[in-house]
Amino acid sequence: MGRHAMISDSELMQKLSVVFRHKGFSGASLADLAAATNLKRASLYHRFPEGKSQMAMEVLIAAKDQMMNYVLAALREDASAEIRISRMTERLNSFYLNGEQGCFLNVLASNIIQDNRLASEVKLILGLLIGEIEYFLQQTGFSKTLAQTRAQRIMMLLQGSLVMCRGMQSSKPFQDFIKNLKDELLKQ
Repeated sequence: MGRHAMISDSELMQKLSVVFRHKGFSGASLADLAAATNLKRASLYHRFPEGKSQMAMEVLIAAKDQMMNYVLAALREDASAEIRISRMTERLNSFYLNGEQGCFLNVLASNIIQDNRLASEVKLILGLLIGEIEYFLQQTGFSKTLAQTRAQRIMMLLQGSLVMCRGMQSSKPFQDFIKNLKDELLKQ
């Protein structure tokens, strides 16, 4: 009979994510990751034979799935554009804990030179996120060119607000972004 997992997969991803969000890829040591998960290093290596890179990749993929299947999924629901934006905004606020939680993409993007797989995944995820917003905007009547430009701007504003929150140690920049998101998306 096999041993029972000491920690669920979702809890493990969440705890690893916290370390990477706060320390970055380079700054997160195996000791930090083990302490955060309350697992021994050997247990981490058993679960992630490729080490820290695999941990970061799996956390990144889990974050992407949550963003696509929970936050941005609101944009594809059967409701008015305003209601879909409102739902997405609520979920975005929850996803980033009202601006208290940094963006994993942002933290990893500054440390991915060492790992081409992570760099490729970050690029892919940013493209997917922008693509979802662009698709929504096209469905609401914006031209492809304007939808692309606006979707990229939204992603820059989101990421920039999270960087500012971290630097200023205040969630106000993110809250300002959330407050103005509907206007940023739909302004003519």
